[in-house]
Amino acid sequence: MEGLATRRWNPGFVAMRWRRLFWMLPLLGVVMGVAWFLFQQFRETSVPGSIAYFSGKTSSAGNEEVAREGMEFMTSERVLKRAANRVERSETWGVSADVDVIRRQQKVEIDATMGMPTLKMTVTGRGEKAARETWMAIYDAAWAIAVEEQRVSDQVELDSAKGKVSRLEAEVASLEPGSPDGKRGVKAVLSELDHARETQKRLEMGQMCSTSFFERVALISPPHPATPAVPFGRLGMLGLHGAGGFGVGLFGAVFLAYLLEFLKPRRVVPVAGLGF
Repeated sequence: MEGLATRRWNPGFVAMRWRRLFWMLPLLGVVMGVAWFLFQQFRETSVPGSIAYFSGKTSSAGNEEVAREGMEFMTSERVLKRAANRVERSETWGVSADVDVIRRQQKVEIDATMGMPTLKMTVTGRGEKAARETWMAIYDAAWAIAVEEQRVSDQVELDSAKGKVSRLEAEVASLEPGSPDGKRGVKAVLSELDHARETQKRLEMGQMCSTSFFERVALISPPHPATPAVPFGRLGMLGLHGAGGFGVGLFGAVFLAYLLEFLKPRRVVPVAGLGF
């Protein structure tokens, strides 16, 4: 006698009949969630940002010439070495502290659309967070070196101003104010001395207030920040993605089990003698 097609919608029955789905799909979901997290962490990603560069020398160089000087500075060995030292202590996945690797990841171009010496720097790395951290390490290293060089330059300028004041004071003391030529000479030297003293005072105040240290390397547009991570750490995020995959797999198992129950009902053979 041919069995009758019957469907049972009880969750326990469906789970027992299609029990393979309820361990295969959640396990597959965990694997896919972990794989997706690792893919996002190590996917090659490029992050761009804009930097203004101003020459530390007093010159009439145009924007393009100054920008080219900035390109050489941003890609110089001293900047990349200091950037490598900065990322050496990083715990971010995908960050490399090798100078040659950082040089290959870095790309610097002139951006002529801003009307001033502007550079567009792009860093390509394994993962958005790693690429952005390398970008910021290069910028921070360049900024620190530029400030140090400017500080040395300002100190040299101050020492020169002090020397000029001392020389003029000695010259005033050696002039004879009694003669007509001496009067004219003292007046001219005193005027020059006053100007030298004002210059010295301005430079000293600049050092005290740090106003003379203008930014040769200025941040215009940093790269977009990486997606903020929840405060679980890398292993926590790995577990979170795995748990999310497990949930999706479990939901898929329930949906697919009920779909199969609808499409493929169970055959029940009637018991003989019951009148069926």
